[in-house]
This record gives sequence, C-alpha cells and structure tokens, in this order.
Amino acid sequence: MLLQLLLRDTANCSRFNEKVIISRSLFIRDLCDRLKQVNENAIREADMRARAVSRNATAVIVSIAALAILLSITASVWFTHGILKPVKETTETVRRISSGYLNQKIDITTDDEIAGRS
Repeated sequence: MLLQLLLRDTANCSRFNEKVIISRSLFIRDLCDRLKQVNENAIREADMRARAVSRNATAVIVSIAALAILLSITASVWFTHGILKPVKETTETVRRISSGYLNQKIDITTDDEIAGRS
C-alpha cells in the first residue's frame, strides 16, 4: 500500500511538473527574452541619442572656440593699431625734424603714455 501511494504521488508529481512547472518556466523564459530585447532596444536608442547630443555639443564648442579666436585676433589687431598709429606718427614727425623741418608739430589726441612721450 505504501508503495502504491508512493507510485501515485510520483505520477502526480510528474504530471504537476509537466503541466505547471515546465509551462511556467517556459513562460518566464519568454518574458525574460522579451525583457532582454526591450532592454537592448532601449540601450541602442539611448546610445544614438547620446551620440547626437555629443555631436551637437562638439559643434557648439568648436563654434564658440572659433568665434573666440576670431574675436581675439580682431581685438589684438585693433589694440596693435591703436598703439602703433601714434608711435608711427611720432616717428615720422621726428624724422622730418631730423631732416631739418623744425616747424613740425605732433598732434596729441590721447592722455596715455605715448602722448606723454610726445
């Protein structure tokens, strides 16, 4: 009798395993596969968005750097011209005075160091 109970319980366990556990494990495996696919797609999309943001940021940084370079070149040319123009005028006037034209005047239009030396 005990043997019959054990055999019946084993058969019941085997049917339970086939009907419930295997079907649920297959269902869980399918869910995991779907979740994996969704996750991979999300990672791919996030990567594409991150690359687009990176490209845009690089373009902005390069544009700002180019603008800064152009502004610095423009400012340096402007400052250099502002400094050299009075020096050139003073040098030319001194040359004329040294050539014998003693009635030369230097026009002083600023209050900076160059004007003080003129």
